[in-house]
Amino acid sequence: MQPVERFDAATLGEVTRTPQGFLRAPARVTRTGVLTYRRADGTLRRELRRPEQVFANGSLATLADAPITDLHPREMVSAQNARELALGHITGDARADGKRYVEATLLITDAKLIAAVERRDRVEASCGYTCKLIEQPGTYQGERYDAEQTAIVYNHVGLGPRGWGRAGADVALRLDGKPAELTDNPHAATLALDPLEPPENAPPHKGPARMDLVTVRIDGIDAQVTPQAEQLVRKVTSQLETATATSAELQKKLDAKTAELDATAKQLAAASDTKRLDSLVADRVALFEAARAVLGTGVELTGLTSRQIQEKAIAHLDSAATMTGQSDEYVAAYFTATTKQAKPAGGGKDPHRRADGFPAGMSAADVARAQLKSREPAGAPAPAYEPPAWRQPLTVTRT
Repeated sequence: MQPVERFDAATLGEVTRTPQGFLRAPARVTRTGVLTYRRADGTLRRELRRPEQVFANGSLATLADAPITDLHPREMVSAQNARELALGHITGDARADGKRYVEATLLITDAKLIAAVERRDRVEASCGYTCKLIEQPGTYQGERYDAEQTAIVYNHVGLGPRGWGRAGADVALRLDGKPAELTDNPHAATLALDPLEPPENAPPHKGPARMDLVTVRIDGIDAQVTPQAEQLVRKVTSQLETATATSAELQKKLDAKTAELDATAKQLAAASDTKRLDSLVADRVALFEAARAVLGTGVELTGLTSRQIQEKAIAHLDSAATMTGQSDEYVAAYFTATTKQAKPAGGGKDPHRRADGFPAGMSAADVARAQLKSREPAGAPAPAYEPPAWRQPLTVTRT
């Protein structure tokens, strides 16, 4: 549960001067009950402050020696900014009045703020504090509420003009009366510090500008910023998300192009490999010789693929054979088996064939591969089957 900031107000009581010239003023600084806050969109939100939360010893202890400010500063008071913001402090301990109010004595030490109090420009006090919210609606003493405040930790007490309060006119320098402005926040509600509108006949506000903060989440961290800064953060965040999505899409396209270039580079490297080129040329020459041995030397094979040449030779030797739907490996093996056992075109001894029947230009490795594919040992005579052996299946079981 994230802590949220709240600011309650009350009116100063009778003030007195100290021997040092400081101003001492008793005040009711806050109260129990249901307080009403207004969101930026104009809707109202009611939050319950139960007596057991407001009068809790741990909560009241945080009011002891709490600094006093002129209105509410743009940030909570700390050791880093106290020299600029702290214009006095609460003296002694804050105490419950036994009914519904918290009372305290304020000691104002800044000359300008003392003069503002004496001119009645500053007559109400407002506590700045953090709390946690229980988002559970209900009814308290006949009043409906939307959530409950718990774990109240006070930070400072700001002084402001009449009508600035929220808890009622009897809480003034005692506290809390008009609805406070509650800005929208998806994670936690944060209140504006000034009243919704200046009270009638109120003197012009001469203090620092109102602190109207909202909570935004930046990289997983909640931060208090002004509404203008929130708009800027949301705009920059949206632009960053768009840029990130665009970058991811461009990276995807770049990866695809890189893969294409890598594949092309490998193809170029293979094409420029002289050993591979020599092997391809030798294989092509051997294929031409094997095919022409059965088709005749005058047949035109230029421009045909290896498979087309093989199928042409197979069809010449075995018109019943069909290679449709067969793999390239099957066609190559069938071609090797049939052309090896076929008689040379034109009859007689084939000058382009080895003694074992393989094309004269085939290397020993190619012969070995062809032997494995045809399932026959090198040099074996062609089996005398009827019909001719080249019409038999590639794998033959001998008995």
